[in-house]
Amino acid sequence: MLNRHLKRTLIFGLFAVVSLGAAASAMACAPADASLAGHYYLEGVTEVGSELLLLSDGSFEYTFAYGNMDQAANGCWSRSEDSVVLISSSSSFKSRPFRQLDLKLKKDKDLVFNMGNGVEGTYVIQ
Repeated sequence: MLNRHLKRTLIFGLFAVVSLGAAASAMACAPADASLAGHYYLEGVTEVGSELLLLSDGSFEYTFAYGNMDQAANGCWSRSEDSVVLISSSSSFKSRPFRQLDLKLKKDKDLVFNMGNGVEGTYVIQ
């Protein structure tokens, strides 16, 4: 099992790759709820490393690593009542991890990620 520090180091490298792709694609997003902007880490899921960067300009960067599967995406995000919706515009990877991802917003700004099969993780802002 990867320790938390090693996961973060690996994921940070993926963020660098996504950032290069995001800069090259110059997407235009609507400004989003600045109170939710920040750097989130996924917690509560064994053997998974994931980070989510929500920017106040409405753009996001996302990485997800599980075993030998690494995924990354970027695009636009928005808040809708008790959820945060990510719309991927990624095209730099063979398969983007999602077209749209809905995360449930908790009162403390944490974001719940329903991974299916009863598995949930929580993105916690750092």
